Amino acid sequence: MLTCIAVSLENVITDIADMEKGMEMTKREYEARKDRDPPVILKDFLANSEDKIKKLRADAKSGQAGDICCDMHFYAVMALSE
Repeated sequence: MLTCIAVSLENVITDIADMEKGMEMTKREYEARKDRDPPVILKDFLANSEDKIKKLRADAKSGQAGDICCDMHFYAVMALSE
């Protein structure tokens, strides 16, 4: 059961990293075009999405910390039961 949780958490972290890469590409696109043809939709997207990505990253880090604590507790219980 712990293996399934770890794989799922790993997938979430990978997805968040991919979203962050996409946000960086979007920022570069906006920066490249803002002086000649300001793309309002990109500006709005960045304004609405940057905080959400930061929250996702923080939540993922919190989940990783919880997962590590859970694993440590599980192995400590297993070691004591032997």
